[in-house]
Amino acid sequence: MKKILSEIHIPDEVAKHYSDRFHLVYPDEETGKFSPEYISENLKDASGYIGNTLTAKMIDNAPKLEIASSSGAGFDGIDDRYAGSKGVWVMNAPSGTTEATAELTIAILLCVTRKIFNHYRFFKESGICNAKGGLYADAFDNAPRSMLVFGKTLGIIGFGKIGKAVAKKAIGIGMKVIYYDVLRASEELEKEIGVRYVSFDELLKTADCVTIHTILSPETKHIMGAKQFGMMKPDAYFINAGRGGLMDEKALISAIKNKKIAGAALDVFENEPGVSPELFDMDEVVIVPHIGTSIRECRVQMSTEALDGIAKQLSGGESPTIVNRKYYKAK
Repeated sequence: MKKILSEIHIPDEVAKHYSDRFHLVYPDEETGKFSPEYISENLKDASGYIGNTLTAKMIDNAPKLEIASSSGAGFDGIDDRYAGSKGVWVMNAPSGTTEATAELTIAILLCVTRKIFNHYRFFKESGICNAKGGLYADAFDNAPRSMLVFGKTLGIIGFGKIGKAVAKKAIGIGMKVIYYDVLRASEELEKEIGVRYVSFDELLKTADCVTIHTILSPETKHIMGAKQFGMMKPDAYFINAGRGGLMDEKALISAIKNKKIAGAALDVFENEPGVSPELFDMDEVVIVPHIGTSIRECRVQMSTEALDGIAKQLSGGESPTIVNRKYYKAK
């Protein structure tokens, strides 16, 4: 049997559908991870790989590798160009991450605009509870002020699966939605969802909240930098549950400190696993540790999609989510 190595845990209900066709190697625990050394050693005789990091060196040390899949929509950690040149297909698994990431985007958007964490800290640290658990009247006067998102405009950069899902959820809570993408959606789809296409600059200048959901590539790295944050309204918020490299983290911190924008909510960071220390001390910022897809249902969908594509490719078919066709050269 051909070997498939996965750096993420594969749930039992998913693994059982493939274990009679492939030799599956993956961490035993849901939160478990293989070391880079273990992955490098076990790639040597693997035909398929599921993971978010695949370098040229790893590819050179994996002579039997035929296909690699990211465990989600993003594949920026995989050298897809070099893989293709070495006869290795690269695919992603976009569907399983869609709803979970979109849901978290709206959740942290509400947290930062309604200042949920600020209120929690204020409530916990101020000692204003009375014996019955209520609040003294002046508590509300001293608590941080928040923004109502109903009727406000959300600007979405990147209108793929996740961007569209975010749009639908935002409209569901009463927001207006504008979007920008290098590939505009059809007018029929825009009308169906209820969104309006605008230029990148117009989106930045008019949106009350800006959220980014494009892929990370050399062309999109730091697509949100000092210039772009400077174009946003001073009372607007920036949301990033996509990829940390899409933003210049130092420029974002500067924009908030200098009141160029009102604040930010982040699930991803430019230099993960590192996080700029200043972000922890900023009341205008909500940060969570890249938990967009840390849901069991989501992991089931992600691993199923990845394994389906790999199995199809290894069996002589073609995965529908291949991302490096233009670089591929058969071995």
